[in-house]
Amino acid sequence: MPQTLNEVSIDDLLDLSFYNFSNAITACFFCCPNLKLLKVNSVFNEFCGKTENWSGSPLSQVLRNLGIQEVDLIRFQAQLKEQGQAKLQQIELVQCGQTKYYSLFATYTSFPGYPQLNGFQGQLIDRTQEVLLQKREESLANQIRHDMKNRIHLITTHNASLSLQKELLAASSPLPAAPWDDYLNKLDQGLKDINKSSNFLSDMVAQILDVNKLHEGKLKLSLKPFTLEEVFTEVSQALEPQRQARGLTLKLQASGVKVIADRLQITRVMENYISNAFKYAVSKVFVKTAIEDEKAQLIVQDDGVGLHPNDLERVFDPFYQVEGQARAGSTGLGLDAVRQLIQLHGGECWAESKGLGQGSLFGFRIPLQVAG
Repeated sequence: MPQTLNEVSIDDLLDLSFYNFSNAITACFFCCPNLKLLKVNSVFNEFCGKTENWSGSPLSQVLRNLGIQEVDLIRFQAQLKEQGQAKLQQIELVQCGQTKYYSLFATYTSFPGYPQLNGFQGQLIDRTQEVLLQKREESLANQIRHDMKNRIHLITTHNASLSLQKELLAASSPLPAAPWDDYLNKLDQGLKDINKSSNFLSDMVAQILDVNKLHEGKLKLSLKPFTLEEVFTEVSQALEPQRQARGLTLKLQASGVKVIADRLQITRVMENYISNAFKYAVSKVFVKTAIEDEKAQLIVQDDGVGLHPNDLERVFDPFYQVEGQARAGSTGLGLDAVRQLIQLHGGECWAESKGLGQGSLFGFRIPLQVAG
């Protein structure tokens, strides 16, 4: 027969549950189904700055006294009642004049043999150092991006000024054929290279900002009609130096696929696929556009090093790099962003390979008209 609650303390039962209640280093509490406190541990008392008997106190009132916002409390209690568990990932509390950050979670708990003892077991976890470190990293990254934008703008402005001066110099008066012709040609090419590199860096900064927005769920799509073939033309021109450097052939099998989507983001996805194919291909890269099941489809296939089956399952994961291919200069973030961008369009992406040394295929599908 089960023991009575007089023979087994609540603390003993809680210590047998999913974390060590009495000796936990976090502030733990246990409340009955109507959300009135039954037990708290010593860390909870220290956290509250009190050692009084909390038995029978409404959980909402105790948490409210700690400084948790009313809107968070309402959301927390609603989750408990509807789902049997709840979590506030990050809450701010002011303690001793300092802002600290915590996670608050609770879950329904019952004990076999003690039907009269059931309720919600939860804890507050101090995440202050973690959050502050993240905020410092974000602040530093934002400052770096801001400085990069300023420097790029300065380079672009001076480059435009030098280009104009070069044209005025060439048109002002006849110059000796040699060595001025050669000098002006080299100057003109140098200015074009500077402008091209500046535009590339500007686009890169914009991409970094968009990836951050994407991860934070703040990126909004700008929907416009275009064809995947138009995007291919733009991407292939931008990657032409990379193709020539590897001595590769690039072929397109087009089906005149017109979509209403975010052209900039689809361009970045396609550029990522083709650029990666150029890195690993042996001699050729094949691109195909098509419409299947009322969806626009793009496939980029190479004849390169291929992928192991284990890599196929993880190749779109953030920071994942195929073993032995880090030399290609990948950060491991490109395909993660690709997957999120395609999912944002309501689509899907995938990878295929018959094995090592047998090439790889990367594709995506999106609706012909993305929902706004």
